[in-house]
Amino acid sequence: MMFRQTYICPEDRRYQLIYWRSSPSEPLRVYELTTNTYGLKSSPYIAIRCLHQLAHDGKQDSPRAAELLLRNSYVDDLNGGGDSLSEALSLRDELISLMKSAGYELRKWSSNVPELLQGLPADHLETPRTFDGTDGSVFIKILGIQWDPISDGFTYRVNLPSDSTVTRRSILSMTAKLYDPLGWISPVVFRFKLLLQSVIGTSGNKVDWDSPVSDDLVRMWQDYISDLSNLERLSIPRCLRPGAQARYSLHGFCDGSSLGHAAAVYVRAELPDGSVLVRLIIAKSRLAPLKTQQTIPKMELNGAALLTTLLNHEVSKVADNIVLEEVVGWCDSTIVLAWLRTPAHTLQVFEANRVSQINASTASIHWRHVPSELNCADVSSRGAAAADLLNHELWWGPQWLCQPSDCWPVDGPAFPPDMLPGRKTKTCVVNIGNLQSDTDTDFLIDKFSYNHNRGGYQQGGGGYNQNQDNGYQGGYNKNQGNNYQGGYNQNQGGYGQRGGGYNQGYGSGGGGGGGYQGAPLFELTHEEEEEERREAIEGQAHAQGRDPPAQQPQQRRADRALHAGRGARASLVAQLRRR
Repeated sequence: MMFRQTYICPEDRRYQLIYWRSSPSEPLRVYELTTNTYGLKSSPYIAIRCLHQLAHDGKQDSPRAAELLLRNSYVDDLNGGGDSLSEALSLRDELISLMKSAGYELRKWSSNVPELLQGLPADHLETPRTFDGTDGSVFIKILGIQWDPISDGFTYRVNLPSDSTVTRRSILSMTAKLYDPLGWISPVVFRFKLLLQSVIGTSGNKVDWDSPVSDDLVRMWQDYISDLSNLERLSIPRCLRPGAQARYSLHGFCDGSSLGHAAAVYVRAELPDGSVLVRLIIAKSRLAPLKTQQTIPKMELNGAALLTTLLNHEVSKVADNIVLEEVVGWCDSTIVLAWLRTPAHTLQVFEANRVSQINASTASIHWRHVPSELNCADVSSRGAAAADLLNHELWWGPQWLCQPSDCWPVDGPAFPPDMLPGRKTKTCVVNIGNLQSDTDTDFLIDKFSYNHNRGGYQQGGGGYNQNQDNGYQGGYNKNQGNNYQGGYNQNQGGYGQRGGGYNQGYGSGGGGGGGYQGAPLFELTHEEEEEERREAIEGQAHAQGRDPPAQQPQQRRADRALHAGRGARASLVAQLRRR
């Protein structure tokens, strides 16, 4: 009825035209639909947007009703209440007045207190019924969940399948019928999901949807179905907020096993008289993948990441209704707690991604250790029968959490960092070679030493650089092209004259006077002079088109390496002395 109570602007009605006639004998007529029409993609948005606009317009006169429309409405369903009967009556009248101002009429009223329904028309009250259509029961449907207004608790009604043949399709159909949006019976649903995974795991995705499963799976299926009737004995309290003066905190539990991982969130309310109330809010479970086998610590880490998502969701939902003093995350894996204290960039990809997700939580979560036997989420990561879930000590709120914080589990010793798995490995590679037999290394040492000896030592204002760029380059090229032997003799003689001979030898070739002044860096040894002589002979032979004199390669390489090493050492000693 909500759509039909929302009018469309007259200028937009021409886009909602239909053909209609009362009888086949009448001609077709074109009609404009004046209200919000069913079936259009925009219809749900238009209806919800009108309610939100009404709430914004009525904030001044009806603040509580406006807040209820903005936060506690789902399409055309409204849920709300108060801490006392008078507060609830005031909210009811305020909501009726606000909705009536926009032409909306509220129907299907229901309450756990009969006084709230007094004064309302009989046709505006919700008719109690069960989900199978049988009238006369005390159950009412709220957002797909069965609610008993007398006990003020949520219940379940199970329709057992009548198919005699157990197939993959029948298992999936029954699993989907277990409507559990908040995960209150997730341990029971987990067993059915695990059974369906077993069907796929035995034959892969190639198994036919309508082919009978194995006898072992049939026996498991029959046990699960016969156990489902126990869910009808289950009643989950609706109220999570016993009073405005209570002190509230959120506690989340996570666990992982070889079968899957799970998380559960509880609200803890401490009343002024000292009594404590712990209630389950939401829970989720996930199966372990078939293709990739993950370790138990990794499954525990998946549970911690799932718990972080649930805690962030619940903190954002209850922030406007209650004040949370703390948010605690409980985990029974010391490895996971050690990962959370480790920088993400030092972990491997799998661990780093989930640790980063947990650390980026919008809620400030205080992580603590809980023993496995006290972990509430342990039953949801392994599955449980409905009969066992009815009076489960941990699932519906652990008793130890009702005690003062001094009685809670204490964190044990931290996991040793040097034994922590999942850390990035650092590989140090050391390459040790034999310089006497390594040809490439000998060549590099030889080349560096030769270039180093020819480069000289840069002194002060750059006089030698100018010599090297202008004088030496031009003089050496000229000597090599015309009379290399003579130029070499001149250079060689210059080296022998310690003082200005060095400048003369490299400056005369191209006007290179005024270069390095003073004592040379080092003096050439006899072996180095022999090396210079051999290179000059080879250069002259190449210039005249002749082959150089033959020499043993190994002996020549050894001589050059020896001379180069001596030259480099002499240069190094000279530089250190000058400094």
